Amino acid sequence: MNTFIGVDPALRINGMAACFISPNKEVKFTKYKRFVNFILDVQTWNQYINPVILVEDSSLQNVTFRSSINRAILSRMSRNAGMNQASSRIAYEWIKENQFKAYNISPEQKGRKWTKDIFLKIFEREGYKFKPHFKSNKISQDEIDCFTLALQAKNYIKYEQAFIDNLTGMIGINPSNVQNSFDEFTLLSSSYKKLDLVEWFTHHWRTIDSWAIGVGLLTTFSALVYFKEFAATWEQEGKMLILS
Repeated sequence: MNTFIGVDPALRINGMAACFISPNKEVKFTKYKRFVNFILDVQTWNQYINPVILVEDSSLQNVTFRSSINRAILSRMSRNAGMNQASSRIAYEWIKENQFKAYNISPEQKGRKWTKDIFLKIFEREGYKFKPHFKSNKISQDEIDCFTLALQAKNYIKYEQAFIDNLTGMIGINPSNVQNSFDEFTLLSSSYKKLDLVEWFTHHWRTIDSWAIGVGLLTTFSALVYFKEFAATWEQEGKMLILS
């Protein structure tokens, strides 16, 4: 079970928001008037069950403002974009620093904004429920955006687990066996015990090359699996892709 959290950081006069989806599908929104309030609140998130956080990180997007013939407008938009990029990056790094499982995506990856009508229809269809006394008719666009991020955090875990399950089945080795094998190596290898990297590389360079190739493949797949199109193909045809 997990609590899924969506965060849309910003340095705005009206503050920013976060959305929390509990394992029983209860949805809570938290508004932060100041960015520092958010920073302080993150340190309390261990109260939630296995939190998984997705942050909209505008620093991942290269475009800082749209074209305009008005220099004053361009300047203001660029400053605002820079502030949001800084706040989103700080937010993501701070969440990671506090040892939470966190991911970040660009505004483009998040997709189009939902209207209030679309939000309410999906909310009801999927069986979510608001915290008591929440006035759904007054929900803000920031809160809707955070809800979509929290939903995407749920998909990230789903696709990540599907990737691990498929890969484990293909190579025939589960993660615990890998850990046990590494532990055995550290106990038996004389070069490892002496921390002699030259001897270690001389004796194990073939294995190191294989490991490096494997890490490269896993790193690539770990990035691709978060794209819905790839994840869907992976779930259906992953074994065939690897064997070919």
